[in-house]
Amino acid sequence: FDDPQQLVRANKAWEDLSACTELLECHVPDPKKSETWPIILALTHRAVWAYRQRGGTPARLRTALRQYILVDKELRGVLGQWWGEKAKRSNKDLPWGTAFCLLIEFRKECPDTWPFAGQRYRGFALGAWCNYQRSRRHWSGRRRLHEWQRKKLDSIGFPWEMREWRWYVMYAILKRFRVQHPDRWPAFAEMFEGKHIGHWCNSQRQARRWRQLDTQKVHLLTQLGFPWNPHADEWESMFRLLLKYRKKFPTQWPEHDKKFHGKWLGLWCISQRQYKKKGILDPEHVSRLDAIGFPWDPYAARWHFLFDLLKEFRIENPDRWPDRDEVYRGEHLGQWCQNQRNMRRTTRRYELREETIQRLRLLDSIGFPWSLDVQFVLDMCSLLASFREEYPHRWPKREEVYRGKNLGDWLRRQRDAKKKGKLKKEIDTKLKAMGAL
Repeated sequence: FDDPQQLVRANKAWEDLSACTELLECHVPDPKKSETWPIILALTHRAVWAYRQRGGTPARLRTALRQYILVDKELRGVLGQWWGEKAKRSNKDLPWGTAFCLLIEFRKECPDTWPFAGQRYRGFALGAWCNYQRSRRHWSGRRRLHEWQRKKLDSIGFPWEMREWRWYVMYAILKRFRVQHPDRWPAFAEMFEGKHIGHWCNSQRQARRWRQLDTQKVHLLTQLGFPWNPHADEWESMFRLLLKYRKKFPTQWPEHDKKFHGKWLGLWCISQRQYKKKGILDPEHVSRLDAIGFPWDPYAARWHFLFDLLKEFRIENPDRWPDRDEVYRGEHLGQWCQNQRNMRRTTRRYELREETIQRLRLLDSIGFPWSLDVQFVLDMCSLLASFREEYPHRWPKREEVYRGKNLGDWLRRQRDAKKKGKLKKEIDTKLKAMGAL
């Protein structure tokens, strides 16, 4: 070389290229057989040249090359799997600047999140590295986090308290949920945007109950209209729905197997009765339900309603009782009467409750016919009286049908029983009064 400086630069370049070759041979299994070996050498030599231009020293050339190889996308794509496997085995030896560059690339790809514990990124345990930096912030001595490192992390908004950052992320998700669903709040197990927003809302209520939620966070959620006691809000909505039901159907209460405006109002009423029976229903709720006449025992209320209906039936039809299949004002009154007879016949006297005994006395007070035979005789006597009013000059002929009843055959059987002395006294008295015997 004519110029001594050219000789010096050539010697440095040769030393740098030798160092590059030695470093890359550690990561490429067989460099002589690799087709990309010349490309790797060229790219690495470019990295060395850039490092020299920044004024780097040969003593730290190896560290600089490691960092450049991991960050440079083109070179990393050439090396491929070799460097990734090497990085998995040497996470502790990875320079701080290299990991910081990886963190920046992670944030560019995922701007809405930060690495969580155990997360790997391009073969590097980036989540564990972030947690390690948070721990170093409180340490002292050689392993402490340096001031320039802390400033670099602060410059990209690094979350030193992961819980705080996650809280504000979930708060933003909750606001977006309310924009899409302004008429409701997340259910307990509901997910939104891949997050368990329902579980998070429930944890906020528990934290506030145990006084573990920050005042500022409570204020933010309250401004959003967050329901701190969702059960109370749900009770109010169901109570208003019950008032609408009673306004539409003033003579009845919700049944357990029917919906009203898309809500299981009957099941809600059943749950209120169960809560009151267990003594866990709010006294204020009890008083409000009592104010609208809520039936705590629906079976008793139903019985008294049908009993009053039976009395109205008797006022309109004093000469008869409901038939077995008779429907009166939309209620199966005949079947209800038959149920009362079955209950009295199948239940022993000493097994009756006081409430049941009072019901039997009420039925006896209006002359309720406990036997269907007596009821049938009374109906046939009334039918015979109607026949005589319509045909006063004659009696029903044998096998004659009147108003759907075989009145002639029934009268013949009563006369035969009279001859044999088997006719009951009550029937004998009625038929003699009518002149049928």
